[in-house]
Amino acid sequence: RHVVDYARQRGITVVPEVEFPGHVRALLAAHPELSCRGKELPIPTEKWGVFEDVLCVGNPDSQKLVDDVLDEVAALFPGPYIHIGGDETPTVRWDACSRCKALGIHPQTHFLATTTAKVRSLGRRAIAWDEVLDHQPPSDLIIMAWRGMNKAERAIEMNLDVILVPYDVFYLDKPQLPFEDEAVLLDTIVGFEPPTSPHVLGVQANLWTEFITDLKRAEQQLFPRLLAVADVAWSSPEVRKSNPLLGRLENARSILDDRGVGSFIDPPTGLEPRRAFIGKGSVELKSTGAAIEYQLGCDGPMQKYVGPITVDHTTEICARVAKSGIARGLVVVEPPSPALTGVKAGPEGVRYEYFEGTFTQLPDFDRLGKPLKTGTSPKLVPDGVREKAWAVRLDGLFDAKETKVYRFTVTSDDGGRITVDGKLVADNDGLHAPRPRSGEIALEKGLHRVRVEFFQKRGGYTLEVDPGPLYVEP
Repeated sequence: RHVVDYARQRGITVVPEVEFPGHVRALLAAHPELSCRGKELPIPTEKWGVFEDVLCVGNPDSQKLVDDVLDEVAALFPGPYIHIGGDETPTVRWDACSRCKALGIHPQTHFLATTTAKVRSLGRRAIAWDEVLDHQPPSDLIIMAWRGMNKAERAIEMNLDVILVPYDVFYLDKPQLPFEDEAVLLDTIVGFEPPTSPHVLGVQANLWTEFITDLKRAEQQLFPRLLAVADVAWSSPEVRKSNPLLGRLENARSILDDRGVGSFIDPPTGLEPRRAFIGKGSVELKSTGAAIEYQLGCDGPMQKYVGPITVDHTTEICARVAKSGIARGLVVVEPPSPALTGVKAGPEGVRYEYFEGTFTQLPDFDRLGKPLKTGTSPKLVPDGVREKAWAVRLDGLFDAKETKVYRFTVTSDDGGRITVDGKLVADNDGLHAPRPRSGEIALEKGLHRVRVEFFQKRGGYTLEVDPGPLYVEP
């Protein structure tokens, strides 16, 4: 009530979202009788995400609870909309449930019809995520299109009202640096042009706080990108073109500073986890117009950056612009790593050691004991691995066709790592979706040993290494 009143005084309507019929593990922990299996389900503590146990739509008690919740929500939130969820709902439990099968229609279709009718009876309009487009959504249901503009276009073709929230434009929990995975740049939002259809009710930005650790981080994720979202929502295309937001950002930042609101400032670009040179090299830093300061060795006073930095020895470089975070990179000046002698490459592939266990980061393979399986494989991941909870250590030979600096990239889901001739070149450790990580090393012409380490916690892995191919050492 306090939040609703606080918002009302500032001309803001709070739209509640009550998530059904998926994302209900907490509900099912309290009411296991409302799951299709009817078994006790603990609240998950090791991970969050999408779970197979969902609300049993074939159980009439489920709809009774939904109705009771919506009655209470409607009493608390006086605005015209109630969001009923509908996203990320696996069907495996429904498929095996006799009560859900007895409905005669898809359980999600049934749920949308009954729950939208309940919201309608409360004098409100229901909103749901775009997954419901596959399940005969009622004509007055508003679609929140998040999986791309093609979903918004489909909703419009179905004569449904839509709120635009494409994840690659308006998900503000995503990073802002151009070289980070799945970054959402300020320029991307500024350049977004919503369709002119009368079915488009507006846009929404999301900040999913599973990824946010504190309020300072939240402010830096929101601003200045949220200003660009507001500009898209509330300015006409003509005004946006005649008075571009980027030209008004300096004044906007002053307002944020005066109010004590943090905002993100791009650190300089040009630094990488491992940049390699033979003999010496130069590192060029760039920023969005602001002056750059840097440190060689990341110690001592900052120096003013006036041009490319000449480096003749291995060092770490730290750099920043005013009020930005510190960008950090390692510059390695080294002679080319010598090629192997007396070694010939065998067939294309790798030698592997396969282990099973639940890992959240790359293990110390030497401490895992004897691997469950060893052998050679023509591809990085050997056949026969289980769906989840395993790790592999792979060894192969890389044939450098000439003496130069090589860039190695490991794209992995979950953690991956590459060492070349015993030197760590690219580190992609941790639990994450598929993403690349790169590093450089100077190599002599000839064969070099490459080790790839990888673990997979959940199902659906990705492991790619570039450049290739790798060869089995006889």
